[in-house]
Amino acid sequence: LRRADLPAPDADPELSARGGLSPLLAALMVAVGAASLQIAGQRFDAWSLAWLAAAVLLLGFGLPTLLPRGYRLLGTGLAANVNTRLLITGAFFGAETFLTLMLTRAEGLELTTAGLALTIGSIGWTVGSWLQSRPWLMLRRDQIVSVGGVATAAGLSLVATAAWFPGSLLWAVVAGWVIGGLGMGLQMSSTNLVVMELSPAAELGANTSSLQVGEALGSSLVAGLAGTIFAALIVVSDDETRLGVAFGPVFTAMAVVAVLGLVASLRIGPVVNHSLDNISTSR
Repeated sequence: LRRADLPAPDADPELSARGGLSPLLAALMVAVGAASLQIAGQRFDAWSLAWLAAAVLLLGFGLPTLLPRGYRLLGTGLAANVNTRLLITGAFFGAETFLTLMLTRAEGLELTTAGLALTIGSIGWTVGSWLQSRPWLMLRRDQIVSVGGVATAAGLSLVATAAWFPGSLLWAVVAGWVIGGLGMGLQMSSTNLVVMELSPAAELGANTSSLQVGEALGSSLVAGLAGTIFAALIVVSDDETRLGVAFGPVFTAMAVVAVLGLVASLRIGPVVNHSLDNISTSR
């Protein structure tokens, strides 16, 4: 076949709108930037500033390509949805990173018992995932995301309260973890559905990927923040008293991050809940 004499294609408008970098290069920059930020948090010397500067530059140049078109830090719609997923998921998994350690070192539980507490928390996640799809839940999809944010923030606040009083409020840790899991079950599926509802068909795949990037980045950065706080407060790792004192600030910081995620969810804007269609069609 003879090749048609076609004009050379213009630059990809999608890349221009998303930062101008190839997705592969942008992903590499973000990965290295996230790692640099974690290294900066683990060091307490002049080099930490250099790692921090490198992280800011890499994330600043790499992220726009991986985030939804027109993303703004304080934006609405898809931008707010990504921020919500990043912050709430990061807070929950950042807390999970230290939960077992707190249960064994501050609460005095055996490792098996501490693992059982984590498993009980997964019940809340399962219930939340089931609940968000019920047709009788008369809420918009963005409202379900916000309710999930409230539950996660409340659950982590309970855990944080118990962390300040080691050995005294084990029931609050378990209850808080179940409530936090309930919130995660509500918001995880719902943020996916928000992307599907707000994205043009041609951008659905890219925006779904952006949501996953936000989740992964949030889990990495917020867990790194928790580790930095913990490392700054612990000088001798086998000092049980200092360990008990350190858990309070760590879990309080995770609760604050979850509250920021809740605030971000309020900026998503109205999003229809198609689970309610089953009610209208059955009448």
